[in-house]
Amino acid sequence: MRRILLDTNILIWWLRDADEMGEKAKKLMSSRQNQLFVSAVSLW
Repeated sequence: MRRILLDTNILIWWLRDADEMGEKAKKLMSSRQNQLFVSAVSLW
């Protein structure tokens, strides 16, 4: 299990399913074994 902290840019790319994000990153973030964290500042 990995704990992954997403910055604002990656969060937006992931939500948009953007081409700029690599397949490895998408796979890591989609895995149910990993925990994703987002800073409250990203939402602000």
